Amino acid sequence: MEKATKGKIMLGYFYILVFISLLAFNLAYRLYKVTAISWVHILIIVIGIGIIASQVSGKQMEMFYERFIPSYWWYLIANCATWGLIGFAVFMSINYYLAKAETQRQETFEIVSRRISYSFSNTSARRQVPKFKINYHGLKKEISFRSNVANSIDAYDSVNLDIQDGALGHHIFKHTSLNVKPRD
Repeated sequence: MEKATKGKIMLGYFYILVFISLLAFNLAYRLYKVTAISWVHILIIVIGIGIIASQVSGKQMEMFYERFIPSYWWYLIANCATWGLIGFAVFMSINYYLAKAETQRQETFEIVSRRISYSFSNTSARRQVPKFKINYHGLKKEISFRSNVANSIDAYDSVNLDIQDGALGHHIFKHTSLNVKPRD
């Protein structure tokens, strides 16, 4: 096979890999929001899988990376950004979808801070999303709610969480509800 043809095939492979990693990042981010996991664990998983992928795919992608990526460090970063994110999405999916159903329990956590963020959708130009930050056993976690509680965001003092043990040991927040402050 000619070098130019092989280079075009590898470039197409890289574009497909980037597209798949963006889809995987979207899935992993959605699952991250309902999972009690530290960003340090995320970083270890992404970099670890990126290093392994750079060693495994190095021979097949040698010509492509010599031509388009100037150094080994950029090659490593590209593998972490693609294969690392795909591996992280697989990790989060296994933890979430294969969770242990019988270990569900309910706990209440005090609200540390609250804020309103805005999202844009096709149906409304601007939608308010109330977010409450809690201290989940030493881990700061932000919980999002529907926009119908945005007007009375200061009326709540704690969050009820139904917690389920994930398949890989990270807790999952299933059903959430807010507790109203008692009147003085």
